Amino acid sequence: MTTVVAPAGRPGFLSDAELDDEVERLYTADLEGQGYVAHLTRVWAPSPEALAVLSYLLKRSTEGAGLDQRQRAVLVAASAATWATRTARSPGEPGWPRSRATRRRRALAGRL
Repeated sequence: MTTVVAPAGRPGFLSDAELDDEVERLYTADLEGQGYVAHLTRVWAPSPEALAVLSYLLKRSTEGAGLDQRQRAVLVAASAATWATRTARSPGEPGWPRSRATRRRRALAGRL
């Protein structure tokens, strides 16, 4: 078993999770694949079980909707862009959604 410890003075805003077998597996996979431990890995490191559950749900949802990886990537990017645009506005500003029902209807109609 390889011990993975962040160097002292490492830049970043996330502290290291308590090391156990799962966290070490996440860190080691990053180090072997890209040479460093990514911030996103550090975000999920305190709860690798949550990452596993989310990954499973995303996979099942993608399969259930009949999406390929490209379509899923486009959907994720469009959702992130929409979320960022909406959260940058204040209630009452033009473009602020009036109600959840309206957003749902537009999303279902493919015009989100």
